[in-house]
Amino acid sequence: IKKEYFGITWGIWNEKEGQIIDNIKRKRSDPTSYQIDNNGREAITLYKVIKLGSYTSEVIFFPRTGRTHQIRVHLASIGHPLAVDSAYGGGSDLRLSKMKRGYRPKKGREEKPLITRTTLHAARLEWNGLDGATIAVEAPWPADFSLAIKQMRRWRVKSV
Repeated sequence: IKKEYFGITWGIWNEKEGQIIDNIKRKRSDPTSYQIDNNGREAITLYKVIKLGSYTSEVIFFPRTGRTHQIRVHLASIGHPLAVDSAYGGGSDLRLSKMKRGYRPKKGREEKPLITRTTLHAARLEWNGLDGATIAVEAPWPADFSLAIKQMRRWRVKSV
């Protein structure tokens, strides 16, 4: 099975594509979370950066192994957590004020988050059917994801 995920991460990536190879193991202190651990199971994630912003990047991920929370753990380990991922260092929501220096909502208005859920989307799955034919399923971005990306791209500095 080939998997493709789209994610919004914190930070500007130095390498535009590459791979992250680190073993992952369940945390003893929190059995719902995982961490990098030499005694864990091998995990491999390929990536390609598609857009850079002042503070965030849009990245496509191609996991080669299927460990629980693999992409999220790998991103946290290299200092580029998902923009919204409170379990792995990305925060609980994404707001323009976190991305645009000096941004303030209009007087008397509260700033609303662009998105409040994990900024990782399973974009495409591909596998061979029983007859050998390739089957591919693509999932468009949900509405909240699309709106957040549209707003974020207004403040982008460059594309890759």
